[in-house]
Amino acid sequence: MVDRAQLLIAFPLGDDPKSGTWFTIRYAAEQRKPRLIVPI
Repeated sequence: MVDRAQLLIAFPLGDDPKSGTWFTIRYAAEQRKPRLIVPI
């Protein structure tokens, strides 16, 4: 879905770099997509 999206909105729990949320955030960054990250 990130490939087709124009904006990524993420709600990561914690800062575990192995989590799927952080993987998706990094992938969006590599694709130069704007990101809104709301840690909870």
